Amino acid sequence: MPLQVRNIGLSWQKGRFEMSTLTIRLPNDQHERLKALASARGTSLNKLFEEFSAKALAEFDTETRFRLRAGRGSRERGLEILDQLDRAPKG
Repeated sequence: MPLQVRNIGLSWQKGRFEMSTLTIRLPNDQHERLKALASARGTSLNKLFEEFSAKALAEFDTETRFRLRAGRGSRERGLEILDQLDRAPKG
């Protein structure tokens, strides 16, 4: 069963974000489980998918930034810092 969800767009129009409509296909049992999850969290399926996409994008952006910075850094210096962290007092 196709499921309609809306995502916040990046463009700002007339004092609000433009929205896009996205249709995804899910197995019926997965759709029902996601509806139950949204209900248990006291939110809508739309908000649940907004949360999922925001988390996925944050993880992607973090990894991208890390890889860019790692490409500019020194492997040896990075290992020195990790060694210092290993020797630091815990707690």
